Amino acid sequence: MKNVVLVDYKSKSDRNFTEYLNLETQLDFEEVSCVSNGTQKGFLKKFIRYFKYFFFPFKIFMKRKHINIVVAWQQFYGTILAFYCRLFHVKVFPRIYVMSFIYIPKNGILGKIYFRFLRKTISSKYVFKICVYTTQEIERYSNIFSISKDKFVFIPDGVSNDQKNIMSVEKKNYYLSAGRTNRDYDFLINAWPENGPQLYILCDVYSKKTTKENVNILRNVFGESYLKMLKECKALILTLGNENVSSGQLSFINALKMEKAIIVVENECIKDYAVDGENCIIVKKDSQSFQDLIGKIETGMIDLSRLENKAYNYFKSHFTIENMAQQLGQIINVDSKSS
Repeated sequence: MKNVVLVDYKSKSDRNFTEYLNLETQLDFEEVSCVSNGTQKGFLKKFIRYFKYFFFPFKIFMKRKHINIVVAWQQFYGTILAFYCRLFHVKVFPRIYVMSFIYIPKNGILGKIYFRFLRKTISSKYVFKICVYTTQEIERYSNIFSISKDKFVFIPDGVSNDQKNIMSVEKKNYYLSAGRTNRDYDFLINAWPENGPQLYILCDVYSKKTTKENVNILRNVFGESYLKMLKECKALILTLGNENVSSGQLSFINALKMEKAIIVVENECIKDYAVDGENCIIVKKDSQSFQDLIGKIETGMIDLSRLENKAYNYFKSHFTIENMAQQLGQIINVDSKSS
């Protein structure tokens, strides 16, 4: 019997999650990759993305009798694998751990089908634990899906601590905001001072335009190009929308890793990561407060260097991929002893 980690990034990347998981559990996990992330533009690309969500777990399902534990880094690989197990009422099945679980309600009949699909799969005996990135999600998802809170565990998000050559990039005088999920770019653009510094927004799914000359929306910046801009910028600005949607953690952590100052527009869904004055500056979500803060930074009344100097050490002690793997490994060890 073998153990597998189902990932949606290129296998043998610098994340080393599987290696750290092996060290913590003293088990032999094999990383199995199916890259399904990337741009969401275009019908064909979306179709391929969703096809992979269903086809890849089915391949794992066909080998289930030879697998003891499945860790699904991509949540749909785990939930859809559980769906196949439930659909065919199999008696021999692996223990499934679903990572990075996020549920965003959808409208209409498709939204109802999606909800029922998730409720049936994650409440089944095939899913052992569901890992979420914020503490508030435990009670919220427990209530939404009528599932015991014991099935959910909070594990802080994490990234590799390999800083690569990107760290030598010279800082420039612009601010950056980036990410797809649950971003409130409408607020950010409206609140951005017209005579203020340059702001770049990186998002390939934000379709609105802006008339402000000092605001640029870039829809084709990904990967190392994004990290280069993150290292170059004066500060990362994180503006989130719905407080009940887990989001923003990865952008926050990457900024700490890049030794950047972070400005967080107050939001409950990032409270497990953002500590005002320690690893970021938290500002109220109103235009005047936001503009006053930017003005104080630009005039030197607020010095960002203290946050920059503390950022990497805070990252190393809280949000590395090693820490993430260790916490999951401890949960797996406890479950192994009790099963």
